[in-house]
Amino acid sequence: MFKEIENRKKFTVFAIEEYRHRKGLDGKTAIGLLEKSGLLQYIEDFFDVLHSYGTEYLIADFDDYLKNRKRNDYRLNETEKAAWEKIISG
Repeated sequence: MFKEIENRKKFTVFAIEEYRHRKGLDGKTAIGLLEKSGLLQYIEDFFDVLHSYGTEYLIADFDDYLKNRKRNDYRLNETEKAAWEKIISG
């Protein structure tokens, strides 16, 4: 059980850091955006599937997740809104 929890945490950190790096986001903006949009919960809920994806597919999946949601449904600060717009505009 402990090993599974540890693996989930490691994967979540990897996914956040990889996405942050690829999108040119600072840590605070990335965490805020991913947490407020529900993407962190998505990573947790679908760990069993997501951890088997390659990095490119994982990044594309996260982009699709954000593109299929309405930014105004979330309480984002201005920096997070700008990051979201940058991500969905491609």
